[in-house]
Amino acid sequence: MRSDKIYAIGINHLSNVSGKNKIPSITDMQKCNLYRDMLKVAGTEAFMTLNTCNRLEFYGIGNKDVALSKYIEILGGDKQYIPFMYSGDEAILHLFQMASGIGSQLIGDLEIIGQFKRAVAEAKDIGSVSGYFKRLADSCIKAAKYIRNTTSISDGTTSLSYAVIEYLKNNNLREDKKILLIGVGSFGTNIARNLVHYFPKCQLTLSNRTSARAVELGKETGALVIDYSTINEQANDYDIVITAVSDLSSPILTANTGLQKKVIIDLSSPSSVDDEIGDSNAVVSNEDLAKIINKTLDKRNADLPKAHEIISSEIKVFKDWSNFYQKSESARILKSDVLEQSMVCPFLMQIEPEVVSGFVNEMIGSYVQFIKKNDANVIPKNELPLEYIKQNKNSFSKVLQDLTRT
Repeated sequence: MRSDKIYAIGINHLSNVSGKNKIPSITDMQKCNLYRDMLKVAGTEAFMTLNTCNRLEFYGIGNKDVALSKYIEILGGDKQYIPFMYSGDEAILHLFQMASGIGSQLIGDLEIIGQFKRAVAEAKDIGSVSGYFKRLADSCIKAAKYIRNTTSISDGTTSLSYAVIEYLKNNNLREDKKILLIGVGSFGTNIARNLVHYFPKCQLTLSNRTSARAVELGKETGALVIDYSTINEQANDYDIVITAVSDLSSPILTANTGLQKKVIIDLSSPSSVDDEIGDSNAVVSNEDLAKIINKTLDKRNADLPKAHEIISSEIKVFKDWSNFYQKSESARILKSDVLEQSMVCPFLMQIEPEVVSGFVNEMIGSYVQFIKKNDANVIPKNELPLEYIKQNKNSFSKVLQDLTRT
C-alpha cells in the first residue's frame, strides 16, 4: 500500500544523542542540495525537512534507506548521533503527534504547528510534495487544530516570562500599577513586552546595567528608564519590582532600601533580594512561578488521553481515504482506457462527443460508487474491474468486460 512507503527519519529531544545537548541543524545550501538529490531518487513521491531547535527530521514517501543515508551525510558521519527511522503506520503516528504538539519537548507546544505548515509550504513550492502527501499533512494540521480547540493541551503558561503575567492576574495586580523591571536581557525583554501587552494601563519603568539597552527597549515599549545605580533610592516609588539579572555578585535590593508592602518578583540568579526584605514585602521566587507552570503541565497531561483519541480517529479517517485513493486509481486508469477506445470505435466516433463524454462520466461514476461501497473489503485494486463485472449486470459492466479482454 502507498501508506507503507511513508517514512519519518530524524533526531529530536527524545532521541539518543549520546550525551550531546545540541540538535543537529541544516544550512540553506544543504537543504537546497538535499531536495535536488532526493527528487532524483527513483520512487520518491514526496520529501520534506523540518528543522527547529528541538528536531531535525525528514518526512517523505519513497525510498527511506536513501533518505536515511542522506540524513547521516548531513550529520557528517558523526556516530554519536543516532537517528530514528519510522515507516508506515509508525511514521504516520509520529507525524500526527509531532504536528499536534504532544510529541514536543513541551507538551502542547503552539509553535510546532506553524513551523510544520511553513515547512510543508516550502516543500510544495519546491515541487517535492505530492497531492497524497499534502492530504496527509493537511490531516495532521486538522487534528492539531481540533486538539487545540477541544482539549487543554495548549492552555495556560509554560514560560517564566508569561508566568509573571499569570501571577499578576491571579493576584489582581493589574490596573494602574507602577512597575520597575530590572534587567532587560532576552528574558527581561520578553517580560517587558508581555507587561505592556497584557497591562497597557501599567506604568512601566526599566533599568539595566547597560543603560543603552534599556533606552532602546523603552522606545519600543513606551516605558520610562532609570539609572541602574539609583535603583535602591527609587525602588520605593513602585508597587511592583521585578528583577531579571544574571551573574550577580551581591543583591540588588538591600535592606537599606526600606521597602514596605511591595510585590517583588525575584527572577535573578543568584537571588537579587536581601533575605530581610521578605519580612515586610511579598517576595515571589522562580520556585513560586514554577508552581504555576507545573499546574499547567498537570492540566495538559490530564488531557493527553483525549488528544490520543482524536489522533487515532483522524488517522483512521486518513487511512480510509488512503485505501479509497489507492483503489480509485483503477477508476482513473479505466476512464483513460475508455476515452482512448472511444477515439477508435467506429460506432462511438459517429456520436456527438458530449454524448460519449456523458456516458463515460456516468460509467466511471457507477464504478467509483462500487469502489466506495466495497472500500472496507480486501479486494486488490487490480481485481476491482472483474469484481465490478461479477456484481453488476449493466451496459457499463459490458463495456468494462470488453475492455478487460483487449
